[in-house]
Amino acid sequence: MLVEGFRLARNISAFTDHSQNYWQLASIQAASIGLPVLVSGGRLAEHLSMGAAISSIIIGNLLLWAIGLVMISLAITDRSNAIEMVKKYLGKTGALLSSIFLVIAFLSWYVLQIKSSIVAINQLVPLEEDALRWGAVLGLFVALLSIGGIYFIKKLSVISLPFLFLTMIYLCWRSVGYFRIDFSWEFSFTGTIAVLSLNFGGMVNLPTFFRHSRSRIDSYFGLSLTIFLYILFQLISVMVDFPQLSHIHSESLFHLFVWLLFILVALCVVNLVNIYFASAGWEMIFPHRKSSREYVVVGLLGTTAYTFLQLSQPMQYLENMASNFIASLGLVLVLAFVMRLVLKNRPNGAGQYVNIGCWIFGGILGTAVYSHGEFAGAHGMILSMTASLIAYLCVIFVEETVWAVRKLSG
Repeated sequence: MLVEGFRLARNISAFTDHSQNYWQLASIQAASIGLPVLVSGGRLAEHLSMGAAISSIIIGNLLLWAIGLVMISLAITDRSNAIEMVKKYLGKTGALLSSIFLVIAFLSWYVLQIKSSIVAINQLVPLEEDALRWGAVLGLFVALLSIGGIYFIKKLSVISLPFLFLTMIYLCWRSVGYFRIDFSWEFSFTGTIAVLSLNFGGMVNLPTFFRHSRSRIDSYFGLSLTIFLYILFQLISVMVDFPQLSHIHSESLFHLFVWLLFILVALCVVNLVNIYFASAGWEMIFPHRKSSREYVVVGLLGTTAYTFLQLSQPMQYLENMASNFIASLGLVLVLAFVMRLVLKNRPNGAGQYVNIGCWIFGGILGTAVYSHGEFAGAHGMILSMTASLIAYLCVIFVEETVWAVRKLSG
């Protein structure tokens, strides 16, 4: 399969695939959910309660579905990627700025996935001082895999998704006596926002992958199937304490092999998707003819960041900052799309400057207020989006009022 991916990468058609059906689209998104998100349900249950975790997972993912639906609809007609979509509503300057934040987000996500995988592996097979070296090796391995382009990502995801799901079912079967059973239905605003923040960046960048869809129907059904799989994966982790289970059963050689393979497959798929996400921003910052080598360069950039940026606090700050700006960007894009449909009299040029201003204002405010703490990322995203929304509504109110007064006086 890898050889075939390399062969296809030599052909430019490897980057213009428009034949993905709903299952392939959903497989790419669901298989790339990543280890931190796979076990996020269990963490929510520990900090909140089982009932609050379940309700947060369901409500938060349904909100993600609504956001993803809008993002797909914005770009479905001309099959534009996320940055090309931003350029329509925020202009070239806005697209360039969003590309920078997308690359920053990629770096933090890429490093986070490698670090979480190494921590999980270290619980099974002590790596000691070799942990950094093995993390760099894994990052380099994924970077080399990315040369296969979207075709390889698609094929790997379609194979990996059933494996990840069946592995979680197997781990549930091995977890007899370790199920959490303490259910009472509760609603948690903090939990819902935490779930929303886990995949919000992916939803905003969804057009980068869904431009390869075979049809509009495949896009919409693929999104619904993706959200269903997100919910299913996270609910399983609510019921089973996976980190504890991996430690308890690590004496079994087969169980150890399954766990290691599970971690490695999850890491490969999610960071291949991260590389492809980042490539959209990379193309905007450094315009060039698209080739398979750019994916390797992006992957090497992420591996370098992992190797030299090991301080958790700066990386967490970068991740929160990028997430805040991406969340604010997603909201502004939706508002700009709605305003373009409703307010026919609004000039596009002025509208782009307003969009950029409201986006930057929200991102800066959310990052300045929430830069530390366990739920800093989730709270920062909400504040960023709220600030952008209020600023946008104030500008539109003044803009439309002035326009109406001029028309009446004229």
